[in-house]
Amino acid sequence: MQSSTILLLTSLVMTSAAPDEFLAPRRLSSEEVFQKYYDIVVKDATVNKTISELLDWAKEEVQKSASEIEANLKDVSRRSANSTLPVGYGSAFNLLWPGAGYSSVSCGGQFEVLSLLQKQGMLHIGGIVGASGGATSAILALADLSSSSRSLLFYYHVMELYKTDTGDKENFQLAPYLVNLYEHAIRGDESFASVQQRYVPMAVCSKSGGPLWSESVNTGFYNCATRQQCAQATQASGEATVKGFATGDAIDGVEGKCRDGGSVSCHPDSYNMFNIFFNSYYGMDKVGTITLDSIKELFKAGVTDTISMLKSPNLKVPCTGECSKLAEVRAEVQAPNTCATCGTCTQWYDFQSGSSTTIPSGCHA
Repeated sequence: MQSSTILLLTSLVMTSAAPDEFLAPRRLSSEEVFQKYYDIVVKDATVNKTISELLDWAKEEVQKSASEIEANLKDVSRRSANSTLPVGYGSAFNLLWPGAGYSSVSCGGQFEVLSLLQKQGMLHIGGIVGASGGATSAILALADLSSSSRSLLFYYHVMELYKTDTGDKENFQLAPYLVNLYEHAIRGDESFASVQQRYVPMAVCSKSGGPLWSESVNTGFYNCATRQQCAQATQASGEATVKGFATGDAIDGVEGKCRDGGSVSCHPDSYNMFNIFFNSYYGMDKVGTITLDSIKELFKAGVTDTISMLKSPNLKVPCTGECSKLAEVRAEVQAPNTCATCGTCTQWYDFQSGSSTTIPSGCHA
């Protein structure tokens, strides 16, 4: 009788609980997943030493080239003195970072170089327009109140640990914990304010949000009202997955769904500013994977290519190697309204007002 009662109770428990809940360990929420890997990395002395060494190396590289960069920027200023929009020494630049998955770690190398030169008064960094991995790097760079890439490098190490530990290839969908990572990066009021004022993630959005993506349009989001909006827009910008192309991601306050595929463009409020375009593609093997070695390699590549661009008489570096298979330019200074996608039909969505402007005026997807 006792054994029958036990069997009956066991049967009832198994019937009422889903099989995976009964047999498998409790699944961590996305917030708990982020906290797990964050806690490991923040205590990892080797990772923190690596980050400091990379930043020190970048500083040394900039110091070695600072006088040549300064002379070149002043020469560019003299040559463009008769222009209605001169560029060169002391100029302000917006940054355009198109997507290249985890290769966008290299954007941190560019940001570090420009930040160091900004501290010397040679130039000024305005806003950052990013798509996919470029959006990830942009929110992490602008969240750092020391105007360095320390935060960017730290959070990419959290991503690396997650990928290495879980083996998640993120083919079906981007890891949900990333939204928590982005929110955490801008948890401070000053970090959030910096991102609100200077960050523009790009995505492909459709009001229908269906698998055919009818009436989809290139969309830039700015002036996010909440941290969650910033994080969701960043996640959607990089959703180049089965989920992304099937249904897309929802963003608070936005009708429809959004996914990867956005093209970086010039924000309407900064059409009079020059842009620095940076192509962070260094080979397909680095787009979907991230390792401790690739973080170092990509960051250094971003530093090296940005310094080369700033020392170039025409402020331009052509693509070589893997990059040359897809594009002509690695990095270049672009005049206002001359970026390759400036003619693309783009909707600019203001999170705080809920209003949008489509440029060119009257265009349709």
